[in-house]
Amino acid sequence: RSGCAAAVDLGTTTVVARLYDLASGAEIATESGWNAQAPYGADVISRIRHETEWEEHRNGPNPLQQAIAKQVSAMLAGLLEQAGIGDVDFLSLTGNTTMMHLLCGLPGEHIGKAPFIPATLEPMRLPAADLGIASQAPAFLLPGISAYIGADIVASLLAADAHRSQPPFLLVDLGTNAETVLCASGTLYACSAAAGP
Repeated sequence: RSGCAAAVDLGTTTVVARLYDLASGAEIATESGWNAQAPYGADVISRIRHETEWEEHRNGPNPLQQAIAKQVSAMLAGLLEQAGIGDVDFLSLTGNTTMMHLLCGLPGEHIGKAPFIPATLEPMRLPAADLGIASQAPAFLLPGISAYIGADIVASLLAADAHRSQPPFLLVDLGTNAETVLCASGTLYACSAAAGP
């Protein structure tokens, strides 16, 4: 397949975007930066609290959703400029469950309190422009596993071939939220804990 695709990891503290050549799989360009939502809180609970307050008053557009969409748009523009192309063929977006909710403008209130039920964990395919991202490409959002085991872990497990038979291994993601997954005998055991920004 020809063309280019961008993969974006929406970390709570850091956002990273990479541009790939679809034919060769080669990485063409990279952009990264501090998450633009940081003024609304350093951790997911603070951002959920801020988003919940916004939901109660609905004073204008959702600032958390706007901040991350604007940042992804700027990073994508940087990637395209480095590569000398006009747009990508598609975007793949991943992050923890709260970050995915904030990107989509979904209410995160129930992620922050027991019994910790997200609005959705389903994969999504929609125009990037529907998310406020400046691109004509479709956006693919990976599925999550639970309120605190997100799409970023799904992406890591796919990259580690966890769906294939192999010796037991431990996958550890040390981010603002730290997730650990033990893959053994075809079963995946996952847990998470706050690690700090």
